[in-house]
Amino acid sequence: MGALTVKKANGESINIHIRYDFPPIPIRDYDWSAVLDNYDGAPDADYHPVGHGATKELAIQDLLEQSKQKEKHE
Repeated sequence: MGALTVKKANGESINIHIRYDFPPIPIRDYDWSAVLDNYDGAPDADYHPVGHGATKELAIQDLLEQSKQKEKHE
């Protein structure tokens, strides 16, 4: 699993963890996943977005879009 730090538009830095999953399905749209630093995967945890994509860049983009949507609704 890789990690990177991204600056949001408001200047806040967030850590993103990226993973190559390669599920056993013929569709490659879910090969990469991206989660924020505070994601623990626990089923009883609060909502934490998980980005998916055919490339790591698309997974990160999906994660950031989901994060923006969550912020709009808070």
